[in-house]
Amino acid sequence: MGDFPTLVSNHARASPCLDTPASIAPVLQEPGKPLKPDLSTPDPPLAPKPALSRKPDLHPDDIQAALAAAELPLDPEPIRLLSAFLHALLRDNTKLNLTRITDPNTALLRHAIEPLAGWRLLSPRLPSGPLFDVGSGGGAPGLPIAIADPNREVVLIESRRRKAEYLEATVSELGLPNVRVVHARAEVIARGPDRETAAAAIARAVAPLPAALELLLPLVAVDGWAALFAGP
Repeated sequence: MGDFPTLVSNHARASPCLDTPASIAPVLQEPGKPLKPDLSTPDPPLAPKPALSRKPDLHPDDIQAALAAAELPLDPEPIRLLSAFLHALLRDNTKLNLTRITDPNTALLRHAIEPLAGWRLLSPRLPSGPLFDVGSGGGAPGLPIAIADPNREVVLIESRRRKAEYLEATVSELGLPNVRVVHARAEVIARGPDRETAAAAIARAVAPLPAALELLLPLVAVDGWAALFAGP
């Protein structure tokens, strides 16, 4: 099951976690067949292992088909930008350990479709104002949301210098004028002028729920929301 947001408003209302739409997974991965060995015959000789090579990048048509199956249609330009984002993520992951995911199809699901599906649930609730992605790391969920919603300012908060530099380079490479990268800890930002200014503050896998809310809620405006993308 994927990451879908637990939502908490600044009025302390909460909604339950939501399951991944069943329509997403079949497009991105084929179900594996169970292994049923025949113990009555000896195993065949092992074939030589093929040389390992990285799978090719996703074509924009693949991304468009997966988004359509998830009922997340986008225009060609955002799809092109999502393809470029996933390419940059997997390319730089070898140097910076941005994600444990190396398969392009899985990266599409976890780093693009799931953030956009969560944003579809969250965005209608929000007032105007920026979206803060705390502990942005490889850029999800903040960058896919910024690509899909170019009229919303998105602030990527990352405390680790090398990852913040990667985010700045990726934002420049994609040409996203609505994205700002802040190299700082969320606790420090919450003591400055950005305190209580966010329409929403979101995070993925930064901390358990109580600790994550301690990071997110000080950034959120009175009528805003905090959302934690949590899952296995």
